Amino acid sequence: MKLYHHPASPNCRKVRVTAALLGIRLEERLIDLPVDDQEIGVHMNHSLQKGVTRSTVAGLVFLGLAIASIVFLAGCTVLHQPTDQLAKVVHRANPSIPGFQFKSVAIGSQQLNYYEGGAGEPVVLLHGWPQSAYAWRTVAPLLAKKYHVIIPNLPGIAGSDAISGPTKSNMAQDIHTLVAKLGISSARLVGHDIGGMVAHAYAINYPNEVSHVAIIEIPIPGLKPWDLVVKDPRVWHFAFHNVPEVPEMLVEGREDKYFTYFYNTVAGTKDVVTPEEIRVYAAAYTTPTSLKASFDWYRAFKEDETNFTRSSTKITAKVLLAGGDQTVGALLSPLKEGYAKHQVEDLETYVFSKTGHWVLDEKPEELSEVLLNFLRK
Repeated sequence: MKLYHHPASPNCRKVRVTAALLGIRLEERLIDLPVDDQEIGVHMNHSLQKGVTRSTVAGLVFLGLAIASIVFLAGCTVLHQPTDQLAKVVHRANPSIPGFQFKSVAIGSQQLNYYEGGAGEPVVLLHGWPQSAYAWRTVAPLLAKKYHVIIPNLPGIAGSDAISGPTKSNMAQDIHTLVAKLGISSARLVGHDIGGMVAHAYAINYPNEVSHVAIIEIPIPGLKPWDLVVKDPRVWHFAFHNVPEVPEMLVEGREDKYFTYFYNTVAGTKDVVTPEEIRVYAAAYTTPTSLKASFDWYRAFKEDETNFTRSSTKITAKVLLAGGDQTVGALLSPLKEGYAKHQVEDLETYVFSKTGHWVLDEKPEELSEVLLNFLRK
C-alpha cells in the first residue's frame, strides 16, 4: 500500500505504526500539496493486487478504510492522485503566452520548467518575487521577433523544483544547466528583481558564457549601495522573509492578498497588476514548498553578500542597469560604482520615468525597446 504524506502533517507516524501491526508494507512518498486540495482514498500497488482472493481484497479494503479514517482524524492525508493535483497547480500557474511553448527539462531527478519561443541568438529572461515566468508575457513576444527567448520559472516556483539551493549562485547553476541542456554555449541574460541577482551570479560564475547582462530594479548584495538599502524601512520584507517559518505560517493561503500589497505599494501606477494576473502568481507559490523556496531566497541574502563581496571576477559581458525613477532608478549611480571592481568595460544605465518597481507591467513596450537596443550591441 502506498502512503503519501504532507510535510505539515506530523501525525502520519500513527499510520506507520498501525500498518506495521497489521503487517502491511507501506511505500512512502512526500508530497507538497495543500491538504484540503487532496482526495483521501486507498490505492494498492500492482504487487499487492497480484494473486489475491476476493475475500482478501475485501479484507484489505476494510483495513484500508479503517486506516484512512484514523489518518483523517490525525491530520494526515492518505492516498489520492498527487500527480493530477500537481498538474492542476502547474496549469494554473503557467497560462499560455502567444508564440511560446511551455516545456520542462530534467536536472537529475528533478525538473525545471520554462517557456520557449522565437528564433535567433538566445536570451534568457529571469523573473523576480512574487512573480513567475509569466511576468514576461508582454515583453517576451516582442523580443522573440529577433531572438530565441527562454523564460524559466526560478527553482522552486510554479512547478520548477528547488534544485541546488537558494543562494543566487545555486540558482544560477540551475539556469546554467538548463541553458547547457538546450545546447546553448553563450547567452544574453535579463533579470528583474531576484532574477537580476541570479543574472549577476551567472555573469561572475560563467563569465565566458554570457555576452550581455541586464539587471532591472534590484541592488546586488555585497555591492554598493547594499548596506544602505537593507537599512531602508521600505524594504522591511527583506528582514521579515528572513525569519524561519513565520512568513510561511502567516502568508500560506493568503498569497494573493499579501502579494497585492506589494504590487500596489511599490508600483508607479496602482492596480497595474490585475486581479487575474495576481491569481496566476499566487498559484505559482501555492504549495508549502514553493512558498518556502521563495522566502529562502531572502534567507540566503547573507550568504549571497559574502559570495559577491569576495568575488572580483572580471565581467566581460556588456552590462545594463535599469530601474524606475520612483524606486531603484535613484540607486543606479552608486550601483554603477559597485561594479567597478568587476572591471566592466561596457556598462550603461537607464531610468524609466514615472515608474515604480514593476517595470515589466508598467512600461513593457519601453522596456522591450531598451532591451532590443542593448542586446543588439
